[in-house]
Amino acid sequence: MNVLVTGGYGFIGSFVAERFYKEGYEVVIIDNLSAGDKRNVNFKHKSYLLPVEDRRCEEVFRSTRFDVVVHLAAHADVAASMDNPRLDAESNLLGLVNMLNLSHKYGVRKFIFASSAAVYGQSDRLPVAETEACEPVSPYGLNKMIGETYCRKWQEMYGLETLCFRFSNVYGPHQGRAGAGGVVSAFIKAALASQDLVVYGDGEQTRDFIYVEDVADAVYRASYSGLTGVYNLSTGKESSVNELIGELRSIHGTLVVKYMDVRPGDFERSALDNRNIKKDLDWSPKYSLQEGLRKTYEWHAAVSASAKEAKAPARFGSPGLRAAFKAVVPYAENLLAFALTAWLMLSVRDSWIDILDLRIVYILLLGMLYGTRQSLIAVALATLLFICEQLGNGRELVSLLYDSDFLFHLTVYLFVGLVVGYSVERKNMVLESMGEQLEALKEKHAF
Repeated sequence: MNVLVTGGYGFIGSFVAERFYKEGYEVVIIDNLSAGDKRNVNFKHKSYLLPVEDRRCEEVFRSTRFDVVVHLAAHADVAASMDNPRLDAESNLLGLVNMLNLSHKYGVRKFIFASSAAVYGQSDRLPVAETEACEPVSPYGLNKMIGETYCRKWQEMYGLETLCFRFSNVYGPHQGRAGAGGVVSAFIKAALASQDLVVYGDGEQTRDFIYVEDVADAVYRASYSGLTGVYNLSTGKESSVNELIGELRSIHGTLVVKYMDVRPGDFERSALDNRNIKKDLDWSPKYSLQEGLRKTYEWHAAVSASAKEAKAPARFGSPGLRAAFKAVVPYAENLLAFALTAWLMLSVRDSWIDILDLRIVYILLLGMLYGTRQSLIAVALATLLFICEQLGNGRELVSLLYDSDFLFHLTVYLFVGLVVGYSVERKNMVLESMGEQLEALKEKHAF
């Protein structure tokens, strides 16, 4: 059995992908890493680093026939969708249409779409049921609502089984600060950093927090069910921000809370009715807020400890020092070669040294090894050595400027340095270009 998880390196996607893997599925992930992290997934899988709207996604469907597609890739920042509606539409609509079209074309059995509670907007009747009118107040919620329509139409027109889950406020490990559930991540990070917890409002605003593993369980179970249409995926319970802080305080200890003015557009209360999914899928959330919060806190604490270790003083073997060492080596070898040349010419007296101009050999060697920059440095040092040698023989510095023999040597050194350096750099550029072409061919072959 094969499953494709778009956005599989993200917060929810990594847990969904892992659940399918544990159930024996061959897992394929498409993710452009705009919000995901490859470190979230540490089991065997196939990986394609692509945007979901990319044409090359068809090669993924052509090479692997999927039984299930779970479409989680999305631009999931409500505030950003207000600032840049076009970007939100490109990711959340064009990407969805591409996945739906390819799923129909290549015979996918089940298509599961991650929608959001944002489709409802502000509602006075809680918990909100699926029958409630959708009045989204952001481009993100609007695009999710349109996405549900696309899923419904693809089922009507093409017979593709589609199921849309309206997630409430999901929280858990691997999560950043985005989204309403991101307040859990933000609070835990602040607590571990000994910073104040910032609350906008009086803290009595409520949210329907659901632990990410409960979401992954529902998605997996729904994949082999006959469910289609739209379902809320939530706990069905309201929890205030102050309650959340109280639970976190019982885990972490003392916390300092700073209450700020309410932000424009924030909802006072939010909760989704989950009775339909509990009845039709025989599913219910397993984790209480306290249990899920503890697991999330432990994960963030482990990540924080790893980050502190990574900030320890860099050793010689660190990438930064290795790069600096690599950059210094050509200059050090140039000086070493110059010192050896100078010693041979000024100290060792032999017939072969008198016949052979070691300065030219020195320039040739550095130009062949490192190209124009080091060869020109070698020219300057060789010229300096020649001047020192002439001064040692009693010549005046000014007289050298009118000496044809000196000017001839200088011209030869410069000519050799430029020709050899340019030739070597030209060769390196050709090799680099061939390497880039080879990498492009490898990428094309992989697809």
